[in-house]
Amino acid sequence: MLYPWNDVKAADIETTGLLAQMKKQEFPRLHNIGYIDMQTKEETVIEWTDRKSIQAFLDTGPTLVMHNGATFDFEALRFLGYDVSKCTLIGTWYNCYPKHFERTT
Repeated sequence: MLYPWNDVKAADIETTGLLAQMKKQEFPRLHNIGYIDMQTKEETVIEWTDRKSIQAFLDTGPTLVMHNGATFDFEALRFLGYDVSKCTLIGTWYNCYPKHFERTT
């Protein structure tokens, strides 16, 4: 099985800036993490003040579909001290580029 499809969440995080900006901030933080369960369509938002619940959610090992997950979301979560090692990431960033578009980076 390529992905564990039984626990798929479309997810996003909000932070105090981009990763490079957060590395310069005195008090960088996660504002929240929000996700939609792709089976039940249930929506959840966990605020930054509930750090234990955020980590508990990540510890369940969900498959997270995130737009910029590989180059921002997961890296930002790691930078902020969260463990995402049990999660599976499906990043959608490269799906945004039309097939005829030649990337220069």
